[in-house]
Amino acid sequence: MVVLIRRALFASALAGGLGLPALAQPSDFAGVVEPALDSVFVLGIEKADGTFVDVGTGWTIAPDRLATNAHVAEALMEAVPGERVVARRGWSDRNELVLDTGKMLIHPAYGPWNKRLGRMKVRTAGSIKDFEMIAVADVAVLEVVAGDAGTPLKLANVNSPSGEPALSEPVVYVGFPMENISGFPTVHAVPGYVTAKTDFFFTRRPWAESYLIHYSGPVVGGASGSPMLNARGEVIGIISAAEHLAINDGSARASFGFGYGQRVDLAVELLDDSYIANQQARNQRWLERCTDLFIAPEDLMHELELLAAGEAGVDQAAMNLVTRNSETMKPGGDPQRTRIVLEPGYRYGFIAVAHDGTDIDGIVTPTDDDAKELGADRSLDYYPMVWVGPVETSTPVYFTIRAAEDPIQDTPIDLRVVRYDADLLPEPTDEALAAGVEEVFHEETFEVPDPAPAFHTWTFDLSPDYSYLFTAISADFLDINLRLVTDGATVGEDMLADSVPVVSYQPTTPGQCAITLLLPPGITPGSRVSFTAKRTRLSGGEPAPVASTGSVWEAMEALYTPWFVSAGETTEVAHEETFDLAPGNPTQHEFTLTQPAGTKVFFFAFAPDLSDIDMEVLADGTVIATDAQIDHYPGLALAPEPAARTLTVRVTKNAAEAPITGIGFRMLLVH
Repeated sequence: MVVLIRRALFASALAGGLGLPALAQPSDFAGVVEPALDSVFVLGIEKADGTFVDVGTGWTIAPDRLATNAHVAEALMEAVPGERVVARRGWSDRNELVLDTGKMLIHPAYGPWNKRLGRMKVRTAGSIKDFEMIAVADVAVLEVVAGDAGTPLKLANVNSPSGEPALSEPVVYVGFPMENISGFPTVHAVPGYVTAKTDFFFTRRPWAESYLIHYSGPVVGGASGSPMLNARGEVIGIISAAEHLAINDGSARASFGFGYGQRVDLAVELLDDSYIANQQARNQRWLERCTDLFIAPEDLMHELELLAAGEAGVDQAAMNLVTRNSETMKPGGDPQRTRIVLEPGYRYGFIAVAHDGTDIDGIVTPTDDDAKELGADRSLDYYPMVWVGPVETSTPVYFTIRAAEDPIQDTPIDLRVVRYDADLLPEPTDEALAAGVEEVFHEETFEVPDPAPAFHTWTFDLSPDYSYLFTAISADFLDINLRLVTDGATVGEDMLADSVPVVSYQPTTPGQCAITLLLPPGITPGSRVSFTAKRTRLSGGEPAPVASTGSVWEAMEALYTPWFVSAGETTEVAHEETFDLAPGNPTQHEFTLTQPAGTKVFFFAFAPDLSDIDMEVLADGTVIATDAQIDHYPGLALAPEPAARTLTVRVTKNAAEAPITGIGFRMLLVH
């Protein structure tokens, strides 16, 4: 059965599927494809055990430079120490290229604009929804540090009229489509036709602004990054995404019929500094397109008023406009402040909208005490809305608008203040008084230690009486992610390429969760990440507990299972036991264990009272691995060794700290 769901595949390392039969092609395509084959590669990560994980396609754009998609480059950057990022002309090719993850240049528009456009709202029949988009500037250039990249492919002069493809013009892409294809990754030449040329907003524009090439031809996972060639053998675009249908209740995908390519000059400009000036000019044009195409700020603020009125049980007609204004948020500029006097007996709504989707926050404070907040909206969106009042006496306040991410350019901000008579509010029931209360139950600033870890995890108990919201913000605007796990299963995650991941969850039964912050490779020690955990009460009752409880083994599995699942690895328990660390006992506990030959092992300990404990592993009396981070769950992984060896594992605590009982320890064999 086909489930009638259509969606664009975006920011996935495996571009989605098309399956329409190819139409007749020019006979001379064979003459342009064959010379290109030695300059097209399958990109992937070679694991420590020699396994090759294919990610996408890349091709030679300049000497020792490969072009691909930004989302493919992001996937390659997830390689961890001990793994190699390589490019091959086939899955078994030994004359591979070695790539440097520290020298991968992603187009600067990719992260900022995709975050913004992903938030923008459009109006459809009877509703408002998110803009369904194809990734903007989804291109990257990779540097080859070893190996022969072959001859650079010929590039079309797409900035001239002669380089513009015609509608229905035959084209062919050369790459490594792999999804649901038998055998191993093999280079394919896949013909098709240009069906449309638009900007990233899906509107017809002059060719100079049409960076999205629509393509009809079979595109499946692995083709991401493939060069799209015209009949002259010139690259005009880079395959980046496709449309597909979800089938079998969403467990599989079927082809839909349209693919998309990024115009090649977006990648070419990364070879020098021209992308800086080019993108500055595009930023202004794209801001204008946002203003033209998406819900106008005035209309969006009106919709927000209607929503708030409905939730409060007030007729929207009872709302009166107090003031409206327009401001400009500048990159690196100061927050915008508007002064309003609150009159007794009214409830006030403060609303703002950023024209280009920049994440902004709204805060209302007394004019004589900026540290005291009367209300705030720090949600990840471009339209904060804050309600305050009623007050007993006339109270001057500031409505402050702050950028939660650095603006790309001078960004117009529209704001609006409305009010209604608080006496119009219906009398709340006891249940209503208990519900809807939002509280921050945990917040901290996590400073990345040295050496920088790949992740950091918090554990909390959850109650079905609450809904939960977890937010992290990178102070350095780095791409960070969040994953929420309960009972060993991932129940929510934000893996988008942004610096502000957000995960929400509504449990149906009491239980424990692990929320893991995933840090990017190469993150600098000392980098700061703000983490906030909020809950909103859905019904009455006592506040939910925060401290972790339950089986120590369940808590441990909730922490480490996502790490191995995300790496495609399975584990088996080779040894487990619980022990105590108390003043009357040694402040360390030792295990003597054997690492089998050719097997990766993982040692993990967990203090159920959340006390800080550390771990070190010794071989022949020499420390070979240490986890001394300030946390209650040290873990150490050791790569396979040719021969079996005996190891000593020590778990320690600070001698001055209180006794710790019931510490869990496991040795896992990783496959």
